[in-house]
Amino acid sequence: MPHVLNASAAGTGLLLVALGSLHGAAAQDGAPPTQPPPLKVTSGAQLPPLQPGLWEYRREVLLAASPKAQQSNVRKCSDPSSEIKQKTLELQQKGCQFSALKSKGNQYRSSWTCPVPGGVLVDRNVVTVKSATSYQDDNEVRSGGQFTRSTVVANRVGDCPANEAGNTAKSHAP
Repeated sequence: MPHVLNASAAGTGLLLVALGSLHGAAAQDGAPPTQPPPLKVTSGAQLPPLQPGLWEYRREVLLAASPKAQQSNVRKCSDPSSEIKQKTLELQQKGCQFSALKSKGNQYRSSWTCPVPGGVLVDRNVVTVKSATSYQDDNEVRSGGQFTRSTVVANRVGDCPANEAGNTAKSHAP
């Protein structure tokens, strides 16, 4: 789940992970991001800009009901800042509420809640931005007695090939 983002936009935990947890990844449709309109956000820290290009996302998800973590790798041409803004807008339209982003050094802490059938989804994130080309998102989601913890390590691995803009290559570990 990158321009200078205001508190609520960044407070989504880069949404690249969190949306996968929301409604069983139904929010990720694989479509290339479009430029969202400006967001109304609360004041707070700002997430530094992340450079567009070819990104590799290594994700590990631990479900409370499963002793073994699920792992996946995705390489895609991406503008993480724009994707975060777009996903934040989608969540706001679904009634999600975001807290102000708090920063300490290169770590950005946030939380948000979303109404879901039968209750509320609560998401807490710590995003560690190592540079404009590298970050880690540690995410915890609770909903209806269920708990999911995930970590995404994201690294920009180069420029997007001209003929592959928007393409995604996925691999999953058994």
